[in-house]
Amino acid sequence: MNPFNKKWVVVAAVAMVCASASLANAIPLPSGFIQLSDNDAESLINAPGTSGTTLDQGDRLRGIFDINSIEGLNPATLATYTPFAGNELTGIFDIIVLSKSGGPGAWSYIFGATGNLSTANAAVELYTDPSLDYTRLGCATTAACEATASNGSLWAAFGFGAYSFWNASTITDDISAIGSLVPPFTGGAYNAGLDLLVNNTGRIILQQECIFTGSGLFNDTCASGSLLGTQGANTPFNSFSNVDFTLTVPEPETLALLGVGLLGMGISLRKRKSA
Repeated sequence: MNPFNKKWVVVAAVAMVCASASLANAIPLPSGFIQLSDNDAESLINAPGTSGTTLDQGDRLRGIFDINSIEGLNPATLATYTPFAGNELTGIFDIIVLSKSGGPGAWSYIFGATGNLSTANAAVELYTDPSLDYTRLGCATTAACEATASNGSLWAAFGFGAYSFWNASTITDDISAIGSLVPPFTGGAYNAGLDLLVNNTGRIILQQECIFTGSGLFNDTCASGSLLGTQGANTPFNSFSNVDFTLTVPEPETLALLGVGLLGMGISLRKRKSA
């Protein structure tokens, strides 16, 4: 390629990076390390030919969730940060049990994607919606509740890449028993590291280590939560959970430095070629 053309390819790449970081969006994200939080509801879908409320290999967990808070490490930014003005941020997830181990009082699960969401290989999809109609209560069916969580615009989708995982540890393999728990008791916890498959957030998302610092295994988001009872709520779902997603969004200054670095690299290539 002509070195002059190489330079402008790099300049175009810089422009694309900066533009993607400034796109207007119904749910804007602050810069830095942030956490998206609230709650979800899940239902058991038995594998073909099986029944009951125990979660076994081949069974699916499908559910909905909403995000009502976005918190970060920069109090100055968050003091004036109002991401939800006139919009809701809700989601849907669908995962399948790949393996189950353990025994009474201590079960361990490994999950994978089911291919049942609109984005290929996705485990989680997030939607923005100005109608503010999300509910996990009072629906006659899970499908009716699900419609309120996925009837907006696709904001982001997360799924399984090279280092992705979704694990859970529970005190019982009976999802109905978890659903009957009352505070402060929990039925266990889950942890996940997922990759960004669709990004309509308007921001660049940096990868982070979801297992432990120094693992060298990076994902675009880390997710976690505790398994909770429904407390007798009028809901068609088997159980509830709380949910947290962490994201790392670069500061504008970081993107500017990246742009300058790429531009410098392009000019250097041109000079080297001319020498």
